[in-house]
Amino acid sequence: MQKIDDELNKKPQFRIYKSKWRPRGETETELNQNNVLYTLIDTNSKLLYVGEAAKLVDRLRQNHPSIPKWNYFRYNILPDEIAHHRRTFERMAIRDFASVLENMEDVDSIRISEYKLANSKIDLR
Repeated sequence: MQKIDDELNKKPQFRIYKSKWRPRGETETELNQNNVLYTLIDTNSKLLYVGEAAKLVDRLRQNHPSIPKWNYFRYNILPDEIAHHRRTFERMAIRDFASVLENMEDVDSIRISEYKLANSKIDLR
């Protein structure tokens, strides 16, 4: 993984590491991914969900009632020094997706896709 390579080669620590889309069945391979923003997608129902987690696998093992049949996930690992801002970044990402996808709160959207944002809480401030 890029994070390990960066640590071994003493590259700058303030970096956000991005994953590729992974099938739901590969959740358990991400055991040490902490301080993340994650995205779930249900390609059959055309739903997308944005969340945050201190520990990715623990959060993915929990129910996501608004997107129960998600089949792919991806995540961004945030630098440890901004862990206390993780929820702020999550809310920003949700607002961004709400502006371009149909959503549960009827937030004005330009609807660039047939996908719908599954998050039920959209912070408009």
